[in-house]
Amino acid sequence: NQVVSTVESTSNIKEIKLKAQIINKFANYKYNGENPEVILNQFSNDLKAYERLLNANKEREKTYNSCLNELKEIEKELKDFFKTYSIDNSDFSKSFDELNTKLTTFTNLEETVNNNNQSNKEAQKEMDDFVDKLSKFRKEYGIGESKSFDEVEIEINNINRLNKEIEDSTLKIEKFKSDNELTEEPKEDNIDLENLKISRNDVVENFNRIKQEVESNEEDIANLDDLKNEYDEKKELLKSLNDKDYLYKALSSELESADQKLKDKYIAPIKGKFESYANLLESAIGDRVKMDKDYKISFEREGEYRPYEHLSNGNLTLCALCFRLAILDNMFKDEFPFILMDDPFVHLDSEHFEKTKKLIEELSKNKQIIYFCCHDSRKL
Repeated sequence: NQVVSTVESTSNIKEIKLKAQIINKFANYKYNGENPEVILNQFSNDLKAYERLLNANKEREKTYNSCLNELKEIEKELKDFFKTYSIDNSDFSKSFDELNTKLTTFTNLEETVNNNNQSNKEAQKEMDDFVDKLSKFRKEYGIGESKSFDEVEIEINNINRLNKEIEDSTLKIEKFKSDNELTEEPKEDNIDLENLKISRNDVVENFNRIKQEVESNEEDIANLDDLKNEYDEKKELLKSLNDKDYLYKALSSELESADQKLKDKYIAPIKGKFESYANLLESAIGDRVKMDKDYKISFEREGEYRPYEHLSNGNLTLCALCFRLAILDNMFKDEFPFILMDDPFVHLDSEHFEKTKKLIEELSKNKQIIYFCCHDSRKL
């Protein structure tokens, strides 16, 4: 009995020392207590929690790397897109501003093209009028297309010379009549001087009229080369502007396509999820709710959609809940986080709260929801 007692005493001492060693060892890691089994159990729980945190951190790193890769792909797509229009800038905001500047330049050039087209039409009309006048002039005076204006000028000079000769002859006749006191025409002379003067005056008047028209046509001809040069210049400018018009229209099309891709990738999923949750809440809200591409909310009442500002505070609270759920669905694909609700339905009356309560209970079947309230009337 004494030996057995001694062995048990020795065993108890070793057990006490071992417990003391365990307590002292874990005391260095802030585990305090008198029972090693409790300390070991607590350590085991903390170790499992730490392993879960490590696994969660690995998943977050994986998600972060995936988002980073996606961001790099988007940056590459944007750089390639801007390079298409000779824009190479690492700052996408500046690149977009530069693109807007080019688009403004295009708009100004397009306006210039329209103005030049109008000027070209006016110049063409002036040329057509001049050609028409020239054709009428040739037809009126029997000037063929083959006869040049130099030849016409020679004929006019001949007419001027003949008119001068007629004037000189008339002066000589008058002087002869005065010197010889011839007041009456000789009877034997059949020349009708009055008719001759009338014919002469008609010829001179006709000549002066032709001379004025020739001078006017000469001025038009002198301006013809300038008008042709201006027309050719505007024609070349129009071609250049048409090329730029094609380029900027292609640019505008690409911008619209890029904008639509961004909307399809980031806006459409959230909009779809929001309207999906809003349809579930329709019985609680009492109105059909929808969201546009700018995340603006409207609701249907009496056959037309109205801005969200006309909703009550309670309905706005439910819309905000739908929006947050839609964002969570699109942020977390594989693992959905838990949802904290801190008395979000204080603005709802009892009737709408009962309908919302059923909806929250339905959502909680596949989502972890932690709900806080400050009154028994708001218990779920």
